[in-house]
Amino acid sequence: MPPTHEASVAGEADPRVWRAFWNRQIRSKGILHLAIRLLRKIYAQPTASHIARYCRSAAAIGTHRSDKPAILEVGCGSAAISRAVMDLVPAARVMGLDIASEPFPLARRRLPDIWLAIADARALPIASCSFDLILSIGLVEHFSRETALDLVLDMKRVTRRGGVLALTVPSLESPMDWIRRLMGSRYPFGVEYPFTRDEFGKLLESAGLERVETRVILSSRLLALGRKP
Repeated sequence: MPPTHEASVAGEADPRVWRAFWNRQIRSKGILHLAIRLLRKIYAQPTASHIARYCRSAAAIGTHRSDKPAILEVGCGSAAISRAVMDLVPAARVMGLDIASEPFPLARRRLPDIWLAIADARALPIASCSFDLILSIGLVEHFSRETALDLVLDMKRVTRRGGVLALTVPSLESPMDWIRRLMGSRYPFGVEYPFTRDEFGKLLESAGLERVETRVILSSRLLALGRKP
């Protein structure tokens, strides 16, 4: 069952959690954080491949002022997905927003020309219809279902007509979800509310996106893609 609004507000993304997480990611040589770095690389390529394929099939690239799209990653962290997507869909410009600045040096190392800013995903400081492709990797599962829909609606707002939203979340149907439950408070990613595949697709449909597709990435994460009418 999805969390109620009242039960989940206290668990919604806390900047302190992510500052601490990225400080550990940058400095720690422990097995857990080494594994997280490795998994990020493993997930990036198949995720980017699905996104690039969808953009081509949806005719979302090359329909605006430039053949190269403008890309925004909301909750960009170290920009691993932006980097992987750029290898397949070169962009005119890439912007990354995150609630914590600690991962920004890593993001700039991957993408020297990326524009970075601290921002809360619940109030994007971006003009409407500004980007062709919006990426959000492992973000909306940290919020109540009500807030998750608000996040997707605001991402849709800043997307140009015909542009694409690509979001990932943990799968509630994955064996990996047992790891989250077993670790409890030791789980490094804070409070999460994973989705089923059907529910995640309906989230994008509820936001008014068309041609919604969902994919399972390496049996544990869900990727949902939709096109702004």
